[in-house]
Amino acid sequence: MHSPLRPLIGIAHLLLGGTACVLLGGAAWSQGSGASESGFVLTQSMVGAGGVSLSSFANEAQASAGQFGVGPPATSGTYELRTGVTWSAESLTSNAPIVVGPRPAYGDKDGNENVLLFGTNFLAPGAGGVANTNLEMANGFGTVVNIGANSFVRGVTPNGESLLDNPITNSPVTVSNLNGSATAEDSYHYIPALLQGSAHARIGRDLTFFVQWEPNGPYTIVFGQNVKATGFPVFPYDGQLEVLLGINFLIFINIANADGWDSLTIPIPDEPSLIGASVDFQTLAFDDLSLSAGSFSNLLTIDLLP
Repeated sequence: MHSPLRPLIGIAHLLLGGTACVLLGGAAWSQGSGASESGFVLTQSMVGAGGVSLSSFANEAQASAGQFGVGPPATSGTYELRTGVTWSAESLTSNAPIVVGPRPAYGDKDGNENVLLFGTNFLAPGAGGVANTNLEMANGFGTVVNIGANSFVRGVTPNGESLLDNPITNSPVTVSNLNGSATAEDSYHYIPALLQGSAHARIGRDLTFFVQWEPNGPYTIVFGQNVKATGFPVFPYDGQLEVLLGINFLIFINIANADGWDSLTIPIPDEPSLIGASVDFQTLAFDDLSLSAGSFSNLLTIDLLP
């Protein structure tokens, strides 16, 4: 029986490779429930600090999060923010909080990272101040340090490890106060993070992956099959290898850019027999080129579509 670790032996002898890096900008559109002409606009100071802005027009609210990342829209009971759409906007009548997203949008899986949460209504009448404002992410509650303005909250992230000690990527970020709560879905990445950059994985088309890691950090990507909720510790790396069957390399070694991002695009063969297949991917990110220490990422499962 072959050990699933065998392909990892001798990584240090592999040649370095490279891929083009892509930084994803954020734009969003929001349709308000019961929106009115009350003229809701985020402050210019917020635009400068976090690249987030909203303006007023008709019955829609428009925002640009200016953050890297991919994922579903942010939602609450009164609005929906959709990525990738240019917007024009209108205010919302509710005093409930609105959360556009966090900056930075990633951090260590151990938590205890400083983060700014952008949105509005954090100091709205009836919100209750810091004592009644909560930050919740994948594994529970973080700490609200202060409310810097109506448009941003300073907080500290909670731990973001899975049951296998790997990072939980695509973590929701929820801010709640006495007026209600709002969630920016999948807006924070505990790193190392492996993300699907393409909306769908279709045969005969390209598939893009994004990796978030430390600036200029080396990493490798492996693929194969996972045994449900099972991992394997690999000394001396942190976390567990979750790709256990048919393990192979998608790439050997790549280097993240100065912002900690990297992208990789691969073609999917135009083979009808692949339709319905699932493939599991995982990153092993290294602290440096000695490859003597590092950490496993989340498990990413790709379902192949026609």
